[in-house]
Amino acid sequence: MHESISISMISAASAAAAFVATYYTFYASQKPKVFASSPKLKNFLDEHVQVLKERFWPSLLFLEGRLQTIFSLSMRVTSPSKLEYRREIFKLSDGGEVALDYMEVERTSERPFMVLFLPGLTSSSQTSYVRTLVQTLNESGASVVVFNNRGNGGVTFKTPKTYSASYIGDLEEVIAHLKLKFPETRFLGLGTSLGGMVLAKYLVSKPLEAKSNFECALLLCIAWDCVHGSDNLEKPFINKYVINTELARGLRRLAKKFMDNFPNVALKFDPKLALSAKTVREFDTAVTAPQFGFPNVLEYYKSATTSGHIHKFSIPVFALSAEDDPMQPGHLLPTEEALAENSKLALITTARGGHLGYLEGFGKSSKHYMERLVGQIVEAIRVYGATELTDLSNGHL
Repeated sequence: MHESISISMISAASAAAAFVATYYTFYASQKPKVFASSPKLKNFLDEHVQVLKERFWPSLLFLEGRLQTIFSLSMRVTSPSKLEYRREIFKLSDGGEVALDYMEVERTSERPFMVLFLPGLTSSSQTSYVRTLVQTLNESGASVVVFNNRGNGGVTFKTPKTYSASYIGDLEEVIAHLKLKFPETRFLGLGTSLGGMVLAKYLVSKPLEAKSNFECALLLCIAWDCVHGSDNLEKPFINKYVINTELARGLRRLAKKFMDNFPNVALKFDPKLALSAKTVREFDTAVTAPQFGFPNVLEYYKSATTSGHIHKFSIPVFALSAEDDPMQPGHLLPTEEALAENSKLALITTARGGHLGYLEGFGKSSKHYMERLVGQIVEAIRVYGATELTDLSNGHL
């Protein structure tokens, strides 16, 4: 009797293990897909970015995209745990201030190469994924300057104005400052999540300036379609009550800090609504839309949407998105626009990875899939971009 039960249990366990192994091997772990119409872009990636020829094996502990998203910060570590940047406080034309944090590599005989890094929603230069990417970029031979948004990175608000996914004024001023300060330096723009949305907005709004200021751009996990991405983020249960709630909590903290700095100033939004917002949409309805002059949150989200405008890219743009990103799932990714004639976008998609997750293995690390891919792309641009991608910026696909 006991023997038959044991045999049944062993058989059931074996069947379950076989199912998991089959699912993991043939469905969860896949080679990334590249959507690009330009032969030059495709050849560039094929020749210089070897990680694209390998499968992405997501961590078995965080196989699903929402788990990848939730643990994306805690599973990333750097040594040292706090990076020693060289900080510059840059004063904006309206009196506001932002921190520019530099992590530079030793000068060589080649022309200097620097990455302007725009972090996500409430992230700063000491956020874990920013630190791992900065170290990766340095290892790839690139200096980095992290543009901390107003109120982030330990810098207090100096004016009653925050930032948004569609406002590019602060970015334009930072770019102009850097170009004057480093006139001989080659620049690449890199943005993650909201920072990538701001960078994308700049690229489609200022194509001539973008061509003059950047060789290429790299967009990681951005919401290409902000309208429908917000809808997906509000689906129950984990999306709305875990991920969205945590994002809103960070925004409320930022709003509290903002209001504490201006207790006697008439604000463009209702403080009570700001501090009671339970979701990103509620916060944007209460704060972001009215502060930046939008009649409602839908118009703000439309303004922050890059899909439908990708044909305006004037420089090569490499992008990474996961099909299970809760903020921008696979059916919202602009694959058709990437494949359109004369498109300068090379969109890399993975079956798994979540939002800024891409976790591998079973433990904490400074190098997960996102870091490995970014490192190879940036090193390729630094070494070969000036010769192999220049024609692409000039319209020769």
